[in-house]
Amino acid sequence: PSSQTQNLLSPPQVKHTQIKNLNLISPRRRKTVVVQMDWQGQKVAEQLMQILLLVSAVIAFITGYFVGSFQMMILVYAGGVVLTALMVVPNWPFFNRHPLNWLDPAEADR
Repeated sequence: PSSQTQNLLSPPQVKHTQIKNLNLISPRRRKTVVVQMDWQGQKVAEQLMQILLLVSAVIAFITGYFVGSFQMMILVYAGGVVLTALMVVPNWPFFNRHPLNWLDPAEADR
């Protein structure tokens, strides 16, 4: 095959310049700059989002049915969506209970 076909079939080469630039930041500063939700926290946030949206939909349907108002149903569901967003969008501390332990650059070179 030609070199272009070979390039399309082979996995892309990863450039490590971005990772090396992160190592220029001191470890203490890196902890304050790079704050990400851990894997378990992402799973909890996803499950919480699905449960809250489902419960909001059920409550909105029941409310709309008994009140007899489509507008009320939409408002109750919109309130549930806002509540869900406030619960899962910010990176709350309980989403970071299982932080990843990265190697120091000195240990990675060994």
